Amino acid sequence: MNQATESMDRPNALFVYGTLAPGQVNAHVLAPLSGAWTEAQISGSLHDAGWGATHGCPGARLLDNDIDKITADSFPRSVVKGVLFESADLADFWQKLDDFEGTEYQAEITTAHLVTGEYRLCVVYTVLAR
Repeated sequence: MNQATESMDRPNALFVYGTLAPGQVNAHVLAPLSGAWTEAQISGSLHDAGWGATHGCPGARLLDNDIDKITADSFPRSVVKGVLFESADLADFWQKLDDFEGTEYQAEITTAHLVTGEYRLCVVYTVLAR
């Protein structure tokens, strides 16, 4: 976990772009939680790094983590497509997710753009640069 997520409360939303997504190899990790899934994207890029890459899921890195600058008129240079999982159950589950993701990933807070046109603050696990 990085300083941003240690010093502020995490929103009850997780952007998923890899093995935790429905139908993927680690979907069982989030299966016990109740919540809603919505297609979404974040401003970022994918890299052949992190343990998820061995499962065909490259790691994401954020391009612009300044949430105050992301608006409906923003046109990110590159996006990572995935799904946003919103659940009140996440509040008591973050440590389990941090442990699951391990030392190759860090939790960061960013903004997801939903297919509905809405924006949500969310946590995303990004791959660390090596």
